[in-house]
Amino acid sequence: RVFQRWDPLFAAPQRCLATRGPRPSLARHSHPRGVRASGHRDMHAERVASPKALDEFLNLSATSVLPLRTRLDTTVDPFWQHAERELFVLREGRRVLGRIGAVVDHAHDAHVEGALGFFAWLETPNDVTGARALFEAADHWLRERGRARVRGPLHLGLGQPLGALTLVFDLPPSPLLPWNETHVPELLRGLGFAQICEHSSYLWSRDEVPTPPASLRRLDAHKGRGPTYRPLDGSQLEGEVA
Repeated sequence: RVFQRWDPLFAAPQRCLATRGPRPSLARHSHPRGVRASGHRDMHAERVASPKALDEFLNLSATSVLPLRTRLDTTVDPFWQHAERELFVLREGRRVLGRIGAVVDHAHDAHVEGALGFFAWLETPNDVTGARALFEAADHWLRERGRARVRGPLHLGLGQPLGALTLVFDLPPSPLLPWNETHVPELLRGLGFAQICEHSSYLWSRDEVPTPPASLRRLDAHKGRGPTYRPLDGSQLEGEVA
């Protein structure tokens, strides 16, 4: 499901705010060490500004199924020819507990009315104060670029899938499909996000292969073979999903 929030500084229709839980007080200023979370835990979000911090950002998720390092390289991935991003991590002492990316896609601006920003690669503990610190950091960066609305989660995989998993968490992560912890959807609602659309996906077994159309059956008969199916080779992921 795709979630969106309007910035309360802008005159947004209230029907777009159909959410549960309190609205967060969004940060309007910078902090020398980043945006601090409220509450008893000393957590703060800070910008990724070094190769070490980038490694911490990338290594935080054990569920990534696409090579995110290449996707985030602004000198390699062509997406960044028309987009820009900033990355943040959530720290508690020396521990990295979460991460978020803020993205502006200038090519997307030509197809929508009103400036739209995206949040991406979200990993957060089940702690509303920590999640709020991450979003306040991303919000501040996006507002500096005139983004009135925030939508996500963006994953920047093939086809740039968008959304959060809200049901069936017992299946392993899959390419081209979002995956997140079970607490993420409720945290998003508690931070003022509302669902704006819903997508469904279906599990298909290669043991239940449908009959190919007649044109393909004739071609297979001519070549003396039929379609073949094999597991994805995880060691050659770039080539497999290209």
